[in-house]
Amino acid sequence: MKIYIAGIGMDGADTLTAQAAQAIASADILIGSKRAVSGFDGSKKRIFYSWQPDEIRKIIEQNEKDISTAVILMSGDCGFYSGAAGLVRALEGYDTQLISGIASPVYFFSKLKKPWQDARFISLHGTQTSIVRNVCKNRYCFFLLGGKITPADVCQRL
Repeated sequence: MKIYIAGIGMDGADTLTAQAAQAIASADILIGSKRAVSGFDGSKKRIFYSWQPDEIRKIIEQNEKDISTAVILMSGDCGFYSGAAGLVRALEGYDTQLISGIASPVYFFSKLKKPWQDARFISLHGTQTSIVRNVCKNRYCFFLLGGKITPADVCQRL
């Protein structure tokens, strides 16, 4: 069995790479959070909702006799503050391959028509850091939000 862990970019089917689209087309099952998988509900694939590595392994174990290819869908890119590392560990022993997606900062900076090589990338998803200090020390800052910190919170601190 082949298992792909595919980044779906910012907007699912609209921002997929060709490689991710090919993996999804060949898949027997799709697994991911409701947000990640919702754009593929009409694909006639068997769909499982989970983002927890241990749950995903159980889904694959329970269905491995019926499938040759599974795709686990992840928002953005598999290498940018992603749960892919935990999935790879949880799926040890299986033939896994990561497929890059379009990461949120790359997408965002392209919309601004700005280069991103000088940006500082900071995850505020479940972590604490000094927003003001980072903004003062760096020309560009990209804050990945999630959890309790909202864009309004960032603006208020600035």
